[in-house]
Amino acid sequence: MKRSISLFFIVPIIVSCVQIPYDPDIDYPDKYEVILELSNMPKNEIFLKANKWFISNFSSENSIILISDKEYGYIIGTIFDSFVDVNTFYQMKFDVNIEIKGNRVRMTFENPHEKYTGTIYGTISTMMGETDDGNDYKPDFRRMTSNKHLAETNRRWRKNAESFNLFMATEDDW
Repeated sequence: MKRSISLFFIVPIIVSCVQIPYDPDIDYPDKYEVILELSNMPKNEIFLKANKWFISNFSSENSIILISDKEYGYIIGTIFDSFVDVNTFYQMKFDVNIEIKGNRVRMTFENPHEKYTGTIYGTISTMMGETDDGNDYKPDFRRMTSNKHLAETNRRWRKNAESFNLFMATEDDW
């Protein structure tokens, strides 16, 4: 019993110590761009695989494809994700642009925004209470300016670009 009670208090303390790894001496950009050369693949196949990658990787109900134009080779979408900094939860959103010209792909991640959604001690609506009209308090997204949060966003952008590159290299052999 004592062990259960002590775990009840120790686990939140340990979880609240988790921090985003970043180097404070680096100015993390609010845009990430990568260009891939896919020499063995025609434009139509690149477009279809890019669309498939987008849908399979960003399956949140809020993440959406805004434009998907096969003729011009554009896929533009808004992605929603979440992250934890110390004991605070944030939701982030950013734009992904995929442009296809010939057998080249330019992927651009940009426009990062964030909003505070709560802590390990409770969600924002339970902490902030209700608004005057009886609705839960819901903050708006704001432009991401924290270098620490931009570091996490850049890490995720690079990871997504690597995932895209690996996905494009796989063969559809069925």
